[in-house]
Amino acid sequence: MELNEAMNIYKSGKHATEEEQEDMNQAVYVLGKMKIKVDRIEDEILNNPTVGLFANRYDCSDVEPYEIVRILSKSEIVVRSMKFERKDTTFQEWWIDPDANGREVKLRKQDGAWKDYGKDKYDIELTPKKYYKKIQ
Repeated sequence: MELNEAMNIYKSGKHATEEEQEDMNQAVYVLGKMKIKVDRIEDEILNNPTVGLFANRYDCSDVEPYEIVRILSKSEIVVRSMKFERKDTTFQEWWIDPDANGREVKLRKQDGAWKDYGKDKYDIELTPKKYYKKIQ
């Protein structure tokens, strides 16, 4: 049985035959293993930052995007602030772009977290993020 067939049986709500149920269980098992592999790969990437990933600075509820521009060592990286502009006035949707003239900040890994010299915390992530709580 193809994965699509198994999904169609599941979505239809009809009772599966014993053979169909076995096929669906196998599909769920395979998908579960694939998710574990993807999670491990993502963890590996995020625990070993490279140029091209992002370091989002968290300050209370606000978040500001930075891009990783240089790797100095396993415990030191340089990030640069990114340009951002609100897409609309209602939602937290932002245009985020690289900024060649952005402020560069050196981060150091301390106690398992990336921090600047002011001790602000940054999370290494696959996408840049912006959030500002005080939007009216």
